[in-house]
Amino acid sequence: MNKKLFEKIVEVVSHFTDVVPKDILSKSRKTHIIDARYMIIYVAHRCGMKWVYIQRYFSLLDHDLHYTTLFHAKNRIEEAMAKDEFVKEMVDQILINFNPEIILED
Repeated sequence: MNKKLFEKIVEVVSHFTDVVPKDILSKSRKTHIIDARYMIIYVAHRCGMKWVYIQRYFSLLDHDLHYTTLFHAKNRIEEAMAKDEFVKEMVDQILINFNPEIILED
């Protein structure tokens, strides 16, 4: 598990979504916080992290996620990207911070 990469993803997503990491990793159910959390899950997976590592990282922060939540997060971000060009552009900008070639794979 690459904890430093995950922390960097949290930091970058926090910057782009204007949600502080403390809130993203809280148990809050506010929509904008859930969206930021889902964005972290999506970006981490696109950066090559396995689902089990994403799940484990959240559990280390006392935030247990079921596999269905991880898949729902991925699907929700993909749907948002398909419907909203702003979301797609934000995800692309976040991914560029980690590996510009990821964008070319779309």
